[in-house]
Amino acid sequence: MKRLIRSRTALVALVVVPLFAWLSGEVSAQAKKVLNVGLYQDIGSFDPHAGILPDWLAILGNLYESLIDNNDALTGITGALATRWETSRDGLTHTFHLRKGVRFSDGTPFNSAAVKFNLERVRALKKASATYLRSVESVAMPDDDTVVFRLRKIDNTFVPGLRFGDGIELQHEL
Repeated sequence: MKRLIRSRTALVALVVVPLFAWLSGEVSAQAKKVLNVGLYQDIGSFDPHAGILPDWLAILGNLYESLIDNNDALTGITGALATRWETSRDGLTHTFHLRKGVRFSDGTPFNSAAVKFNLERVRALKKASATYLRSVESVAMPDDDTVVFRLRKIDNTFVPGLRFGDGIELQHEL
């Protein structure tokens, strides 16, 4: 009886294992052509400035980088593409020092001009993330690695808001 069970088990293994190997090969071939993502909604846009917040949270955070982000403990903010920043005593000037050696996926260097381009684009689109940029009066680029934001009035949402897609889900061209 045990011999019969072992024989059937071996037979099943001889049939099932190659079948699974063959099926996994088919899945692997398909996986190279299609990216399947399980979401509860359609993705509205891969454009970090024109999409809606749920799109950004689910997908775009994996495709684009921001100047700042939440720290690991989710108790504050930390640098991402900005390594550090200072705020003036009057609270109207924010100077960001950019990470050096960063490149876009096509090899174009990341610099202060890219930050300014994105900020201006977000403001022109007037989407939800532009809310955090309403107080920006001007953007200066003293060098490739520094961006200076001058605000019209003190705005406590400006710096934390830079993690949401306002000229910070950075791209260098459309």
